[in-house]
Amino acid sequence: EKRVLTLMNEVRAVTSHVAALSSSKVGMRNKIRGLMFDQGMPSFYITINPADVFNPVVRFLAGDDIDVHNLLPSQMSGFLQQGLLVSKNPFVTMKFFEIYMKNFIKTVLGYDPDSSDLEGGALGVVRAYYGCVEAQGRGTLHCHMLIWVEGGLNPNKIKARVMKE
Repeated sequence: EKRVLTLMNEVRAVTSHVAALSSSKVGMRNKIRGLMFDQGMPSFYITINPADVFNPVVRFLAGDDIDVHNLLPSQMSGFLQQGLLVSKNPFVTMKFFEIYMKNFIKTVLGYDPDSSDLEGGALGVVRAYYGCVEAQGRGTLHCHMLIWVEGGLNPNKIKARVMKE
């Protein structure tokens, strides 16, 4: 039994950085616990699931010569045509997801690692965020994200308020 536990620990150590394995999920949970210890309870939990089968940027990234800024409704791809494009171009859909997420973080969260601007984004000043990217059944990506906003209460402050009342 002791040798089995030793083997399990060694396997866990080796596979802890391989995405989607249970050992990597343990590592993610530990990082989230560390953030919660440091930052308190998250202010928001969101799932970001960009609609790649409807977005013309995917066509643009796939090489179509379209002006995404002046696209007319009649020039939009149908669901079937766009779905085929997405299924045949996994790299393009991954690149679309990366662009989408970077812009979400920069615009909505107001976090830009290249800037010292602390004005914040649409949710206010974000102290921290943590996202886990997963593939859906059809292979496209989505992100589950925890967000900590400045001014959010930590568990000790919440407990103090509850105990006061």
